[in-house]
Amino acid sequence: MSESPTRRFFEEMLPEAFGANRALFEAVRGSICIAVEPESAWTIRFGQYGAPNCYVEELDEEADCVMVWQVRGFERMLLSQPLEDEDEPRCYGDAKMIDIFTKFMQAPSKGALGIMSRR
Repeated sequence: MSESPTRRFFEEMLPEAFGANRALFEAVRGSICIAVEPESAWTIRFGQYGAPNCYVEELDEEADCVMVWQVRGFERMLLSQPLEDEDEPRCYGDAKMIDIFTKFMQAPSKGALGIMSRR
C-alpha cells in the first residue's frame, strides 16, 4: 500500500520546506497543530529549527492555532482542487498562525500549495 498524500506531505515535503526556509522558521514564534482526521495530527512549534519538539506527529490542543481537516478536504487542498463546504477546515485560536504556516508552502508560479506537483 502506498503512502497517503497527507503523510507524504507531512513526512517529506513539509520538513523540506522548513529546511529551505530555516531563517523564517527561527524568526517566527508560536505554534500550529494541524489535525487531518482520521489520519493523524502534526504540531509545529516555530522558533527553534531542529529542536526535538519543533515538529512532531502529535495533537496539541494547546497550540496557538488548531486547524482540523477531514482527509478528503486536506488532500483536495494539496492538489489545488476546489473545496466544497464540507471540505473546509475548522480553525481555533490565532488565525495569524495559518498565514505564517502558508508562507512555507509558497512555490513560485505553482499556486498556493503547488509543491505537490514537484513529486
